[in-house]
Amino acid sequence: MRGLLERYFKIESWAAPASGRPDTVKHLRAEGYVPSLRSFPNLEALYLSEIEELNLRDLVGQIQRYCPRLTVLALEDCDIEDASPVAELRLKGLLLDDNPLDNLDFTARLPHLRYLGLARLPLRDLTFLQQLPALEALDLSQTPIENLAPLAKLTQLRMVSLFRCVGVKDFSPLFSASRLEVLNISHTQPRSGSGPAGLYWAFSPAEGAPGPRGNSEQRFPGGYRRLSAA
Repeated sequence: MRGLLERYFKIESWAAPASGRPDTVKHLRAEGYVPSLRSFPNLEALYLSEIEELNLRDLVGQIQRYCPRLTVLALEDCDIEDASPVAELRLKGLLLDDNPLDNLDFTARLPHLRYLGLARLPLRDLTFLQQLPALEALDLSQTPIENLAPLAKLTQLRMVSLFRCVGVKDFSPLFSASRLEVLNISHTQPRSGSGPAGLYWAFSPAEGAPGPRGNSEQRFPGGYRRLSAA
């Protein structure tokens, strides 16, 4: 199933390092190791996962040297404690799911960032997000956050996932996001009256979660359900 990253950047599929002609690959995914990037001069998006002892500075150096078009970087479950080296890249999308990161102040040095994926990080303070006013897509799924106040500054948000953010009770900071199209609050317990009326309440089909009282359900592409006022 396509995740929020693929939806936002309209990535239909990922190529494996050994598939096809390397010089035609735009979206590359590898698990457990870092492929040599020398052969992928037209790479635009790189997704790496489950890599132990990832040398992030070396990876950034390879990207700068061999992949000048790369603007999307995903580093899932790579035991990263300091992701600041990625600030040397001109990224529009950054995914850091499942890493032991709690300091993301370096993201302020990524002025072109439009997508940020932070699912299952030990995050509690979202103040750093106030330095990213151009952010359009944000994944905070299964994080221990409670206070969404910093999101009030992110008026350009179009896609937000707060899946299983059980500590969040007040969703009103999202009222300022007038462009919001997709909001996943499955497995949360919003306080009565704190839900963003008039926005899309989206859930994965498997959850079967109800929307706000009085809302009707409609299908829309991508596997989520759009709940709009009846």
